[in-house]
Amino acid sequence: MAAKTLYHTFVCDDNCGEADGFFEIEKGKLKLVTCWSANDANWRGEYMSGLIKYFGGKIERLPVKHEKQASLLMARSWGLIE
Repeated sequence: MAAKTLYHTFVCDDNCGEADGFFEIEKGKLKLVTCWSANDANWRGEYMSGLIKYFGGKIERLPVKHEKQASLLMARSWGLIE
């Protein structure tokens, strides 16, 4: 079984403030896996990346073309926008 690839990004914008998020890209579609506000805990990005790698996953930087959509997905998950 091939290692699963998750994409990480840090966002700082008007949609969700400062936030970290992990995503999957399936058939060209961006899907939110998990996210949190940087105000909650800055260390989670490193912690989660380490766990994912430990269990055989791969972490890559989210491609720039998905950054805006990632921010919107995180903001929607928190009810900040519809």
